Amino acid sequence: MKEVDKTLQELEASDKKTFIVFNKMDLYREKNFDEYINGKVKDDILNELRSSWMARSNGRCVFVSAQHKENIDTLRQELLVMVKEEYQKRYPYRAEYY
Repeated sequence: MKEVDKTLQELEASDKKTFIVFNKMDLYREKNFDEYINGKVKDDILNELRSSWMARSNGRCVFVSAQHKENIDTLRQELLVMVKEEYQKRYPYRAEYY
């Protein structure tokens, strides 16, 4: 993430909105959860992880597994919201068209 931030600064684009996508959540669960951790504890750990990153990124992040198509619809919805927000800023007189 530091390299991405550095690259954005070099491109003079550090003022642009960003959106963090955490992919491979299936591998994260596989690596960090064993068979002895019950479902409730797993859910609590994942919810804490999400909450932590949502706070750090001002709600601009999503956790997906592209291979398993997990949360892809959420990713699409979040990106659509960002595009609509940008569109409304750039073309406020055309905002009713989207």
